Amino acid sequence: MVDLKYPWAPLIADLSLFSNGIIPANYDGQTEEAFYQHPVGTGPFKWGTWDKGKSLKLVRNDTYWQQGKPHLDSVTWTDTSDSNTRNLQVKGGQADIAEFPAWSTVAQLKAAPNVNVDLFPSTRTDYLALNTTKKPFGDEHVRRAIAYAIDREALTKAVLFGNGTVANSFLSSATPYYAKQTQGLDLDMAAAKKEMAQSATPSGFNTTILVSAGEADALTLAQILQSELKPLGINVTVSQLDANTVNTRQQALDYDMTFTAWTMDISDPDELTTFAVDPTAGSKSFYTGYSDKALIAANTEAAKTLDQATAGALHQDPGDGRPGCVPDPAVLLALCLCQQRQGAGPQCHSAGQLPPGGRVEEGQLR
Repeated sequence: MVDLKYPWAPLIADLSLFSNGIIPANYDGQTEEAFYQHPVGTGPFKWGTWDKGKSLKLVRNDTYWQQGKPHLDSVTWTDTSDSNTRNLQVKGGQADIAEFPAWSTVAQLKAAPNVNVDLFPSTRTDYLALNTTKKPFGDEHVRRAIAYAIDREALTKAVLFGNGTVANSFLSSATPYYAKQTQGLDLDMAAAKKEMAQSATPSGFNTTILVSAGEADALTLAQILQSELKPLGINVTVSQLDANTVNTRQQALDYDMTFTAWTMDISDPDELTTFAVDPTAGSKSFYTGYSDKALIAANTEAAKTLDQATAGALHQDPGDGRPGCVPDPAVLLALCLCQQRQGAGPQCHSAGQLPPGGRVEEGQLR
């Protein structure tokens, strides 16, 4: 039995979330920090070795509750930030799976002998994140100008090569309560210039966008954005850093602009909306620093609401009206929706992904 202080509609979905896994009480007598250097849980694999920033090896849990699983004795993840290097590794047999090949290389990878390229339905949405704690991104007019200046149709075609669609909403089309009729801040250069004229920096400014070095898709996005913001007097410098540094700086709110993405882990939008709008939830509002008391209250009300019609109304992306519990469309700028993809060697079997992500315990080698 679970006793709650108040109704919580996503409870069952929340309990299924990977981050709510069962761990020893009191961290098995360790500090929280020490425990997570070699954690213990109830999953299909046990902690093996961790070479921080380079690789992580997990080994089979022989006492896993699902009989006969996992099928593999161990799984090793290597931290290879360059998408082309990942492709070469799977082509050459140094890796069994290459996650997230650049969309520009998918056709070439499909043509490679002994490589299977799989595309999977996904709940992924890609965003441009603006750090509202840094000037001038605290200025709503600047953010709206940027939103209006982005040609999402052209961007989606240039980056996804027909493997995705324009995002019209903060919520992905596979998320409950998504509203197809939602109108985002679409390309309108006249509106963009009008917003800039009302801002504290009407003549423009210099800024930097962080991208992970070696990620071809992110670099292409950044270069397109650089070109599209130039007419507003916004001069964008593209800073390519290793992925771990980009992640660390984003979480520390030490950036101006960066790209981010989300895939749903559960079948309730509360996971995403709370992560994105409540700065006290541990994620600093998707690491944008954005805070709106009315928005936080609406999000909490939606999670407490058991009536689906009422909850749906609260979750509907309100666009400019802001009555619902999704963030300002000019803070997290939804760009595109895309499939998940991976390249796998011929020995891989049943290594696919579900829309929320992968299930490693199902993976097999021929």
